[in-house]
Amino acid sequence: MSYFPGSCQGIVLKEGLNQGPLRFPLQIWYSQESITKGGPVNRAIAGITKEGAHTPKAWCGPVIVLKFSGTRLEGYSDAGECELATLSAYFIEHQ
Repeated sequence: MSYFPGSCQGIVLKEGLNQGPLRFPLQIWYSQESITKGGPVNRAIAGITKEGAHTPKAWCGPVIVLKFSGTRLEGYSDAGECELATLSAYFIEHQ
């Protein structure tokens, strides 16, 4: 079973708020097809972006975020509360 309808897109965030470098970059995977078709709204993203009030279009479908455990981008650890501001800004800006 695939978690992502269609194909999976991925990006690496190396800069945080104010374009400052992230000590531990974030990798985000999402389904462009879900966003394009307007599948079910991702409630977690709607929550951190204030229910989409600031976004022109809602993020839809599954999204996975992992934090690299170092700058060499070799291993992962869980993203946590410290990353919410950076993720919220990304989801608001890139919709």
